[in-house]
Amino acid sequence: MKKYCSLLLFTLFFNCNLHAQFHSIDLSSDFEGGLAKTSIYKIDSVVDNRIVKTQGIGTVMKGPFNKEFPANFKNEFSKEIGDFLYKNYNKSPSQKSILMFVNSLNISEKLFNFKEEAYCELNVSFYFLDSNYVLNKIFDTEASIKDKGFDLTLTHSKRIKTALNTVINNFTQYLKINNFDYKLQNGLTNLNNLNKSTLIESGSNDLDFFKEIPEILNNLVRKDGIYLSFEEFKTNKPSLQYDGYSIDSVGRKYHLYNKKGKLESKVYGFCKEGNIYLNALNYQKISKQRYFIKTFKEGRYFILKDKYKSPSEKAVGSVLGGIIGAGIASSGNDIICLDLKTGIFTSVDSNTINILLSEDTEILNKYLKLNELIKYSNLTYLTYLIDFNLNQLKSK
Repeated sequence: MKKYCSLLLFTLFFNCNLHAQFHSIDLSSDFEGGLAKTSIYKIDSVVDNRIVKTQGIGTVMKGPFNKEFPANFKNEFSKEIGDFLYKNYNKSPSQKSILMFVNSLNISEKLFNFKEEAYCELNVSFYFLDSNYVLNKIFDTEASIKDKGFDLTLTHSKRIKTALNTVINNFTQYLKINNFDYKLQNGLTNLNNLNKSTLIESGSNDLDFFKEIPEILNNLVRKDGIYLSFEEFKTNKPSLQYDGYSIDSVGRKYHLYNKKGKLESKVYGFCKEGNIYLNALNYQKISKQRYFIKTFKEGRYFILKDKYKSPSEKAVGSVLGGIIGAGIASSGNDIICLDLKTGIFTSVDSNTINILLSEDTEILNKYLKLNELIKYSNLTYLTYLIDFNLNQLKSK
């Protein structure tokens, strides 16, 4: 009886400990197999685009009774995959930067005729960032890897690597078939024939940073007109119409002419055919130029591309002289964020990115763990700001 009770207690204790564990998967070892060719592009950033991010990457079976329990990467999701890709595929700075959005990744095991079957299902999207910092979706693809045998729990990393290699090979072949490899290699900066990515979920019912969704995000039809203030912009209520006003553009700079045919500079911005254009004087305080810049990503942060400091402001910085003056004069940045909560414009750089991401500790921690070689680039900043916007707008 004592032996029976002891055996029962041991079994219960073993099973409890088994369930308390979390199977860890590490992708750091070398990939066994032929690597897909990526001579003209590199995966510069990995974005965790899974709907559910808190339940690991699947389940495994372990122990004498094949108990099921969760599995996850040893490191943070994007870092684990990103480090593997960087180690194996990124070989040259001249390779064109591509972003990989991981839409789903799931591993699992099951018993079949006294043998184990192990699976890896992966779905990803590849994006290209053009010269205007607009994300263009190039290709969606997936991989399904299955193995049969015994004790397959310890080989999940191999299947995940094989799945990653498969989707990369699929992407490479797609580029060749559609001649996109030539376009990327020759510096094409605007792939007009690709599907533009819409990364904002219009009409989402949950915003962490607002008690109510601002009308400029929530309203499916933006009202054309001219905003006199940030509040008019935020509430989608332009107070002026285009009666007598006209618009033209030179490159990325748009000009608004009033009824007298003079350049308008005293308004906050305007909306035309659903697109938002903001006055550069909102962030270039002493600029003599009068123009508006179109925003290209929207959410908690409206993002635009321009010089944060005007030539006049840079001249003021250089007049101060010495190291301080030189630092001020050269501190312009091409990515600018308008915070829809505060109305403040911020230049995105190594000093401000942590502050901009600070309200989402998950995204911030991902960024802080990045390899130093890619951490301080406009592409990386933009990737994580978009991820931040997505997390803010998704329902919890």
